[in-house]
Amino acid sequence: LACNVHTPLRRDVILQLLLIAFLFLPDIIGIVAGKSRNAPVCDLIDNIYDPVKEHPVMGYDILKNVKELPSLAVGARWHHERYNGRGYPDGLSGESIPLEARIIGVADAYDAMTSNRAYSSVRPQEQVRAEIERCKGSQFDPVIADVMISIMDDDKDYRLHE
Repeated sequence: LACNVHTPLRRDVILQLLLIAFLFLPDIIGIVAGKSRNAPVCDLIDNIYDPVKEHPVMGYDILKNVKELPSLAVGARWHHERYNGRGYPDGLSGESIPLEARIIGVADAYDAMTSNRAYSSVRPQEQVRAEIERCKGSQFDPVIADVMISIMDDDKDYRLHE
């Protein structure tokens, strides 16, 4: 995804973002015991969801000490911000959300919808595409969402999620 966004991101930054996505964004929501596999994340009860929302700051606090890879901390802290400003932890909006975090946010959502999780199973590609399209401009940066949709459209065999 990061390779297809027309920005001045260097290859080493892209690799850092991939590290974040694969190593530092745990499937925390899956710890909610007894949650229906088909229930949307937005249905989580506030008193359960509030502690879950602390993980971006916790990740940031750990990763900010990795001076060689500053994008790790940036991506971890703000990957749950929403383009419309209704995300967390800081309520950033639009381009005030660091680019790394906007990319990771779309990639993380794609991964959540295309992986077997404790709270959901793999969704069909058409459903994932429709959700990313629906959330353009509200949850996701529209430019980055369009890049993800383009990548998905090229993935005729739905192999990206494997």
